[in-house]
Amino acid sequence: MRHSYAKDMIPRLATARLVLDAFTLDDVPALVELAGHPEIYATTLLIEHPYKPEHAQNWIASHLPVFLKGERVNFAVRGNGKLIGSVSLHVNRLCDRGTFGYWIGRPYWNQGYATEALRALFTHGFQQYALEKIEAEHFASNDASGRVMQKVGMTREGLRPRHFKKDGKYIDAVLYGITRDAAITAGLISAESAASIPTPPAPTRVRHPDDPPFAEELVAPGASSLERAQLLRHFRGKTFIELEQDLRVYGKSLAPDFANLAPGVLGYYLKSAQAYLESEHAEGDWDFAHGLVSALAAQLRGGALPPPTQVLAQTLVRHVRDNAARYLIEADKQPFAGWIAEALKG
Repeated sequence: MRHSYAKDMIPRLATARLVLDAFTLDDVPALVELAGHPEIYATTLLIEHPYKPEHAQNWIASHLPVFLKGERVNFAVRGNGKLIGSVSLHVNRLCDRGTFGYWIGRPYWNQGYATEALRALFTHGFQQYALEKIEAEHFASNDASGRVMQKVGMTREGLRPRHFKKDGKYIDAVLYGITRDAAITAGLISAESAASIPTPPAPTRVRHPDDPPFAEELVAPGASSLERAQLLRHFRGKTFIELEQDLRVYGKSLAPDFANLAPGVLGYYLKSAQAYLESEHAEGDWDFAHGLVSALAAQLRGGALPPPTQVLAQTLVRHVRDNAARYLIEADKQPFAGWIAEALKG
């Protein structure tokens, strides 16, 4: 049941010759055969050898939880209905950066499958995850992997001496990367699609109250494509604890995003703002306090928030008002006081 659920949840990508979709437990025999080849082990870092069915089963079971958190997506690469390899994308939300890994089974080398699969992965990563850059490393001895990365438009960015350790030996790594602008130039995504990130259809699933909201729950009605992209970049897959940590670094820039969160999600993330504003890290952070009050004013005035969220938002604004000396700076007392009055009106 668990693996069929992953099949429904993880996207399905199609190319001219390939299908990229979720691994299931039905793939275990083929996965053991392909990933267990000595040449696959020699060119990858984390695949066990010998590769056993329990390795495959545990690995497949790990896919859905990290996908639902927005941290990583793993795809099976299939050709003519057969499993031929794997590609994955790990998402670093703090930097809007993706890191990919891949391998293609030994019988399918030198047929262009890796290039074709990675192009599909890149398109998906830049569009659905609003990434600014995708990168990867390969063993310096694996020139073939470097050629694949060049074919998909990546640029060699440097050599990292003795970067990996495998079988007790240190291995040099070569770093490649591709930015969003370079992906547009390479034709992996269009400029229009880069500015408009579609919201995935609502799946049939239940979210635990402590889990981060699903991507399709984040955006308030009427938000622009740019605002949607920003929310996906900054909030997708984040717990309110993780967002509170981000606020310590990016508080000022994240504050306006609260205005574009869907009403049902706003309360979840207001807990992050509350924890931040009540912490020592917010001491004197007038920019975040001002931005948050400005963002909440219209929603509080409109009365459209669910009652628990309305109460939490008003509590936050009162906290800012009652601690105004921490936030006010001489030149901006008037407009800030005006925002507080507006947010607490009624």
